[in-house]
Amino acid sequence: MLEKLADRILQALNGANLLIALLTFAIAAAFWYIIGAKTKRDRRKLFIQISVALACLLFGAFVIYIRYAVSVRSVTFPEGSIGILVLGITGDNNSHDLQHALVASLNNQLANESETNRIIVHALENSEPDEANQGLSLAHYHARRLGEEFHARLVLWGVQAGANRFYPRLTVVKTPSVVLPKEHTLAVQNISELSLPTELVRKPVCLTHIILGNLSCQRHEYLEALREFEQAAQYTTPASYETRVLRYFIGKCHLELADGQLDEQQHLSTAIESLNFAAKEFKDSNERTNWAKTQIDLSTAYINFRSGTRAENLRLAVSALEAALEVFSRDGDTETWGIVQCNLSAAYLNMTGIDTTNALTASRLIQTALQACTEKSFPQVWATLQHNLGVAYILAPTTSPDDNCKKAIDCECLALKVFTEHEFPSPWASVKANLGVALTHKESPNRIQNLRQAVSEFECALRCHPRDKFPTYWADIQHNLGNAYARLASALRQPEYLKEAITAYQKALEVFTQKDFPEEWAMVQQSLKETNH
Repeated sequence: MLEKLADRILQALNGANLLIALLTFAIAAAFWYIIGAKTKRDRRKLFIQISVALACLLFGAFVIYIRYAVSVRSVTFPEGSIGILVLGITGDNNSHDLQHALVASLNNQLANESETNRIIVHALENSEPDEANQGLSLAHYHARRLGEEFHARLVLWGVQAGANRFYPRLTVVKTPSVVLPKEHTLAVQNISELSLPTELVRKPVCLTHIILGNLSCQRHEYLEALREFEQAAQYTTPASYETRVLRYFIGKCHLELADGQLDEQQHLSTAIESLNFAAKEFKDSNERTNWAKTQIDLSTAYINFRSGTRAENLRLAVSALEAALEVFSRDGDTETWGIVQCNLSAAYLNMTGIDTTNALTASRLIQTALQACTEKSFPQVWATLQHNLGVAYILAPTTSPDDNCKKAIDCECLALKVFTEHEFPSPWASVKANLGVALTHKESPNRIQNLRQAVSEFECALRCHPRDKFPTYWADIQHNLGNAYARLASALRQPEYLKEAITAYQKALEVFTQKDFPEEWAMVQQSLKETNH
């Protein structure tokens, strides 16, 4: 125990701290000598000697503490920045030349970029992890703790062996995504007169942009995230792990950017291309979990993709989800398995235009999934399944449509227990819109009351799906709102409701043009034609 304590003290007393300690000891010895020379064997004088010596030691400790506090303040990264912390390099010289060269090279690389003021590089001297004695895992742990202490996102350290060989290590302080490893070991680098290899500088900058991109994703700022991922891609090599990770992230961003947008199909096309590339690379590298997660995202893209044959796209979606089920089982990763069931049911629901019995298949899948994914265990998955089940009841062939509408309403009301307007505005709006559709078609017990409630539900949905943010969702809700008003006009024979219906249809046609959305345009035109007659 005492050996370890002494070892830690000796490790701390190096560099400037050692000079302070030696200077303090010299002052203490001087006072001891002066006082001792004037007083012989006097206890009182001896007490003074000890007191003065201790005071000098305390003063030295105080100076070291102040120096450390100032050093911490100068190294700690400010809030909102992305910090790269360069620790001491084991085997570096007393002037820390290699460490300083790393910092300078990183700063030079970042200076060539635009809008990189959030990325800051700091050095922390006398802080090298002891890989030789601790082992690689504990050394990474030590590096991560230092990164957390100084609010860094990435820690760079390593071991220099001889004059020209350097073994670099990279520690991600907080992994932003399951597909990005926490620890990286680069191939041994040959350094000559501190001329640093390209990989040694490019890899930390690449990882930093990936972290920035993930932080933007967490804030749902997907356009900003896409810029960061594309910037990171400039620092990768074709066969690197980062390349396939970035292609996955880029595909994911395009998938999110497609949601309810006018240029949805362009984003989906790019998403499919990037995700297919990532899936192939993950499969070739035997990264089954990442490969399976990519299949789930691919299915979402194919479900909404209109280019080519609709039936073929939906077949590809189902195929991707069945592949994902090879990895995610009900008993293994229940939540992800439930997400697969959500997408699988959505694919079959989109096939109802081909065969209405696909809605029954979707319903069976959902009922099975709800046995494992409960409201308590996985609330968001459960709520999505309830919403999809509500859609299935509306679309399924039945001899009792009114009963199915009631079941659909019950399912959507259950989904609203989780999807609140404040926490999940977009899913909430989708549920409210489908609730409006179910109420529009429900005849009993009071048809007029149902239609008025449907109008209210659609108006709620428009609040969270405005035209400027989700133009295609907005237009679809306007079409359904027009249908509700048209039925009210027919039931009450009041022309003002007819005017409202026509206005809603015309708004929908502002987005659903014949050129860009021929199918939707045709459906709204048909509704408008029926209203005018």
